[in-house]
Amino acid sequence: MTQRVIDKYQLPNEFGFFPANTWHNKNHINLLKAMVILKKKFIVKINMVFTGSAHEAHESIKSFINENDLSEQIKFLGYVPQEEMPYI
Repeated sequence: MTQRVIDKYQLPNEFGFFPANTWHNKNHINLLKAMVILKKKFIVKINMVFTGSAHEAHESIKSFINENDLSEQIKFLGYVPQEEMPYI
């Protein structure tokens, strides 16, 4: 099932994983700020895969991603069935 899930979601070879709906209290923005520091100061690009449903912070998260040129590093999968989560 692992390869099927990788293929289904077109996952990168290496990535960080953040399974959380986009509510403000989940702190997606702080994670993204850390990614900006890594990218600008240390020239390190980390791919991130986010799962979870879009909620009230989703638009501000997407805006931050676009404003900070992170879109090539971020993949939103949305809701992922529980049985597929271990394979991500």
